Amino acid sequence: MRAGQNTGALGGAASGKTAAFDAKKDNPAVTDEQWPIFRHAVRVMVEVNLGESYGAGVILTENGLILTAQHVVAEAKKITVRRFRLDRQSRKLVPLKRKRRAHVIFEDKKADIALIKIDRPGGRLPVAKLGDSTKLEVETPLYRVGRDDIPLGCGYITSFGRHRGIKEITVSMQADFGSSGGPVFDIHGKVIGIALRVNADKKLPPTSYVIPIDVVLRRLKKCEAWRDRS
Repeated sequence: MRAGQNTGALGGAASGKTAAFDAKKDNPAVTDEQWPIFRHAVRVMVEVNLGESYGAGVILTENGLILTAQHVVAEAKKITVRRFRLDRQSRKLVPLKRKRRAHVIFEDKKADIALIKIDRPGGRLPVAKLGDSTKLEVETPLYRVGRDDIPLGCGYITSFGRHRGIKEITVSMQADFGSSGGPVFDIHGKVIGIALRVNADKKLPPTSYVIPIDVVLRRLKKCEAWRDRS
């Protein structure tokens, strides 16, 4: 933990009715040029809902393998997932009505990552394109989607470090409780990591902590379902 910073994990916020988020009004920093990135990002992001709490995840395979943060699904008794769309005209993040059950198939507590599987995907799902996080540099712009009160975010890499011995990326990006497990994208719309933690001290600059996708992929090799994916 960095001195003077609260870097507690971003668990799901208390669950309530999911309202449409007016991104144009509430996130004026997002430019017109960035909307294609966010439109794609929203298609492959899901809400991971445990009833009392929720986080986010990203779709990795057409048959419903979803990457999320392990602390989001820890000790989960029931998991439902729901997709969203970014309305072309209003630019609002709108939940789709259909919810689907899912279950945990892999957990890595040290890295704080997990894979869940949708029980009945109901067809081929849109899949995230994975980027190369080994080529990222300080000041690289990144973008994020999640299920917190700031579901669309953008910022810049400020440093690289480690947390509990695992590589992580520090990003000057706003996030809040509920963003854990949400995908983080580069300017090409490719996933370079997932959001795990946030600087919760409002007196300090907004900071998000991201596990790089290259680290995730290496650790997923321990998961049989991931190795055997079609």
